[in-house]
Amino acid sequence: VAKLAHNGEADLADGYEVVEWASSLDIAPSIITFNALAQVAAAAAARKKASFGDALAVLAMMHMHKVAADLITFNTLLNALSASAGDWRIRDPVGEARSVLGRMDAAGVEPDVVTFSSVLKVCANACEAGRATVHDADGIMQLMRERHFLVIDTVLCNTFLECARADGSMEALELAQDMLAQMRDSDCDSYTYSSIMYLYGKCLGAPGGSKAVVLLRAALEAGTVANTYLFNAAMAANLPHAPDTVFELLEE
Repeated sequence: VAKLAHNGEADLADGYEVVEWASSLDIAPSIITFNALAQVAAAAAARKKASFGDALAVLAMMHMHKVAADLITFNTLLNALSASAGDWRIRDPVGEARSVLGRMDAAGVEPDVVTFSSVLKVCANACEAGRATVHDADGIMQLMRERHFLVIDTVLCNTFLECARADGSMEALELAQDMLAQMRDSDCDSYTYSSIMYLYGKCLGAPGGSKAVVLLRAALEAGTVANTYLFNAAMAANLPHAPDTVFELLEE
């Protein structure tokens, strides 16, 4: 059912039906059962057919059956929260993510890199919904440093840049540039560079357009594949102030 839910072919009701069917056969639910049910909830939340509250309800059922949550459980909860970050019923999505980390500590479950990447994804989706800022994402990065989980890689950094891009402030640009400086050329891709170029155009006006072109050249020299993401970002940064540059980039 969990696999079907990921494909949009099953919903949370189907998951509960399986649990009830197993109970009718006197088969007690285990951690595997509940983790699968939580995954159904997270998949349904991604399709707006369930919410973070539904994933928490699975956790409550686990407590009722005296089944201890594990790393998979909590990471799945964070996936459901990420999908529900724009839900008005969740007042503070980032605060909820920190609360999940607190539950993990209380349960003696050690988070991993996936855990923190999922928390950053909560921040990114909350920023997109106007319910968080890049400051929240930076706080999570600082927490990762403190707990020795900070790994500079493409996925993690681009998720942070997603937060910065959604925030769109000067502080976001400064933090994004700091992140870029920490990344190796091999870790940067078209999304990395296009996010910085977007912020140049949004925050710096005409000078930002020039900086976007310089960054575009640097990205291409570093071996980044030339694609529409890169050129569209550079053109968008120049469109309000330097239309001639836009036409030159378009010809390229």
